[in-house]
Amino acid sequence: MFRIVALVLAVFLVLFTYLFSNATLEQQQRLPTPIRAAANDILFVLADFTTMANDSFGSRLRQGMRRAGSEIKTAAGYGDAPTEGGILAMNEDMTGHDFSAQLIPNSTFTRAKLDRANFTKAYMDNAAVDSASLTEGRFNQTIMTNSSARGADFSGANFNDADLTGTMAQGAIFDAANINVTLLSSTQFSGASFKNVNMSGSYGDKSIFYAANFTGANISGSDFTKATLDKAVFHRAVLFETHLERASLVHTDFSDADLSMATGLTQKQLDQACGNEATKLPEELTLITCAEKAALKAAAVAAQAEKAARVVTKSDPIVAAEEFTAPEETTTVDAEPVLQEVDNPATPALETPEEKTELDEPQSSDADSDEFTGLY
Repeated sequence: MFRIVALVLAVFLVLFTYLFSNATLEQQQRLPTPIRAAANDILFVLADFTTMANDSFGSRLRQGMRRAGSEIKTAAGYGDAPTEGGILAMNEDMTGHDFSAQLIPNSTFTRAKLDRANFTKAYMDNAAVDSASLTEGRFNQTIMTNSSARGADFSGANFNDADLTGTMAQGAIFDAANINVTLLSSTQFSGASFKNVNMSGSYGDKSIFYAANFTGANISGSDFTKATLDKAVFHRAVLFETHLERASLVHTDFSDADLSMATGLTQKQLDQACGNEATKLPEELTLITCAEKAALKAAAVAAQAEKAARVVTKSDPIVAAEEFTAPEETTTVDAEPVLQEVDNPATPALETPEEKTELDEPQSSDADSDEFTGLY
């Protein structure tokens, strides 16, 4: 009999959670106030219970219950009513201000000073905290979904069981922060710093951590399924039972990191990453050192440059003509003739006009004269 009652109660709670997670605010307001107040308490109790679940279903269930709980709280008359248009506090100094349990969606805290501010259980969907200082702030069970936190400083802040789904936090700083059992799904963290962060049991699936810095971070038990971790740095990071199924690890640096108990890691993923001799890996998996990877890259770049130079030389006729060298031909060059007077009996000597005249004239001799004289 006890088992039957327990089963019926479990089924009722599951149906109750499902209906309120998907009901609109108008539908919830139709219930009497005591029922809505009790629903709010039950939802938060169930949300705390589901923190023990370390899977994507538990995170999605907790997210739906938290949002439904905030809406039920408003409908039941508990807490402050949502601020119309949100809070506008750009460049304001609100150090240590208490925003706990407030409904402040669409608020703007751009470049505000909010160090040690308390946002516990606050509902601040679609908020803007770009370049704001929120060091040592408290964000326990805070809903900050679809918000903008580019360049914000969350150093030393506490994000226990918070929800940052869909938030844009490029270049944000989370150094030495506690981000435990927090929803970071489909979030943009490119260039963010997570040095010495404690990110245990959080959900960063399908998020982008391009060139993020996790030096000295503890991200044990977190879920990075299908996350983009290209060019991220995990020096001395601990990834005990961290889910890395189908995560992108192109040029990711795992030097001195502990990946020995990481789950879902494949050799194909590690072939795109690098580490060093101190990197701890699961059995039968290997990892090239970052020094070797850099040397291979430099050699590939040099080879590509040489190939491109050869292509340019062949395609440019001017360069090709300048670099072309004609083969040398062995030829015999005749010496320049020198005019000399050479006696050649086969060739008659040329006669000068004076000489020719002397030859043509009849010559007479003394003997001939005497002969003719005797005749007469």
